[in-house]
Amino acid sequence: MTGIEKELIESLKKGNPKSFELVFKTYYSRLCTYAFDYTRQLETAEDLVKDFFLNFWNNREKLEIKTSLSG
Repeated sequence: MTGIEKELIESLKKGNPKSFELVFKTYYSRLCTYAFDYTRQLETAEDLVKDFFLNFWNNREKLEIKTSLSG
């Protein structure tokens, strides 16, 4: 994990909405594609990813990312 990723994770834990926005914009479409491969339904895939991000934000203080955000 890079120093920038560590800073971003710490910023997320502190509730910085700009950090969350950056993560969302960076990974949303990639995660939708990944979820679509399993569901074969775009709307379902998008709902799953939105639910993930909602959980991610609501539990941000408990984040324990050991490798990288993309992992």
